[in-house]
Amino acid sequence: MLKSIRLWMIGCLIESEWRRIAAWRRKAFRLIDAGTPWMSPELVELSDRIARSGFRSWRLEQRYRVLAGL
Repeated sequence: MLKSIRLWMIGCLIESEWRRIAAWRRKAFRLIDAGTPWMSPELVELSDRIARSGFRSWRLEQRYRVLAGL
C-alpha cells in the first residue's frame, strides 16, 4: 500500500516537472519569436530553469524505476 502511494506521488511530481518544462519552453519560444536576443538575461534564466527542472525530473524518474522494479 505504501509503495503504491509513493509511486503515485513520484508520478505526480514527474508530471508537474514536465508541465513546468513545457510552459517554460513555450515562453522561451515566444521570446525568441518576438526577437529577443539569444543571450538575453530572460532566455538564459529560462534555459537554466528548464535544465534544472529536467534534471529533477530525471532523478524522480530514476527513483520511480527503482521503486517500481522496472
